[in-house]
Amino acid sequence: MKTVSLLLPRRLVYCLALFTGLSLARAQIPWATEDFSRQNKFEIYGIGQYLHQSDTRYPDPGGTVKLKMDDTGLGGVGFAYHFSDFFSFHSDFMFGPATFRFEYPSGDTTTFGENGFLQTGRFNLDYNIINRRLSPFITAGIGYQYQQVDQDTYYGRSYYYETDFTWNVGAGLRWNVTDNLIIKLTVGGQWLEYDNANNVTSQLEVMFSIGCMFP
Repeated sequence: MKTVSLLLPRRLVYCLALFTGLSLARAQIPWATEDFSRQNKFEIYGIGQYLHQSDTRYPDPGGTVKLKMDDTGLGGVGFAYHFSDFFSFHSDFMFGPATFRFEYPSGDTTTFGENGFLQTGRFNLDYNIINRRLSPFITAGIGYQYQQVDQDTYYGRSYYYETDFTWNVGAGLRWNVTDNLIIKLTVGGQWLEYDNANNVTSQLEVMFSIGCMFP
């Protein structure tokens, strides 16, 4: 009986604590379906990006040489301005490591340089489909990708680099958790044409952003 009498108060305390926590959370975080105006507000946020790239093909006397990039992750920062409840302009700047490999017609593979590096920038127009705290959106824009790798040559260390024009589209969800806290998830595609390549290279990207909104 003593064990039962001790368990009952404990369970009551746990239930009260859970109820109190849920009540406080409800008081601080509005409903996601609540009307929310974004017009004339700014955002600054951090970004994490997963990036997958398709093969790039180059002409070769013995056939086609393929440039492959291992899946990688980039990180960076973004800025946005909402000029209406539905339309906004944003710019993102990200950077991170990259590993490139060449695959030859014989099937042999070699690493293209060392310490591969990507730096990207984009300038996009977003359309928020509904003026609620939680809203799906679509986005499209243009930008650039800077690629650099270190190379050992007969004359010593050198760098290969190039900057390419990019264009992208995507869709996702954005959530104004509070008046100041924002969370954003985007899935999209980006395209670019490397120097002397035979094809346009496509990239699949998934981005998660978290940041602050202010007037």
